Amino acid sequence: LFRSTPGTSPAAPTTPAASEIPDGWHRVADPAGFSLVVPEDWTREVNNGQIDYTPDGGRHRIRISVDPDPDFDHPYLHVRNMEQQLVERLPGYRRIALEKNTFRDRPGALWEFTWNETKDHPGPRHGIDQMYFGGAGGPEYALYLTAPQEGWAESREKFDIMLRSWRAPGA
Repeated sequence: LFRSTPGTSPAAPTTPAASEIPDGWHRVADPAGFSLVVPEDWTREVNNGQIDYTPDGGRHRIRISVDPDPDFDHPYLHVRNMEQQLVERLPGYRRIALEKNTFRDRPGALWEFTWNETKDHPGPRHGIDQMYFGGAGGPEYALYLTAPQEGWAESREKFDIMLRSWRAPGA
């Protein structure tokens, strides 16, 4: 799933078998062609063309974005560009990590940050985004989890389970 190289994020285990799906979770085969496991009370919503799975109207959510024709040569460059935009838009933005990595044997980037949300779901928030190219030059996938800062350790565990279970279209 992940491969560590100097200056990149740590390794993680490979995709779990169906028998390794945690209790209270199930695999969803999304109409967009990908699949992943989510907690049983998380449901699909589409917001501005992006696919979310959430139990509570977006307070906790995993967002999956697919860009069939990425504008950047590497997901890391895309994430750096996004960060430059968000620094000005997210009050109290603070980077936790932003690193090149390898996800599913493909070029990727892992970005983690916090901010103080003032609009939807106000309060301290935490986000983490695994972006990677599904093939040479694309498509680019982004798996982004956001949740309240309080309880982040549990949310991060959920993100790791979702990443391990991720299957891109045709995989």
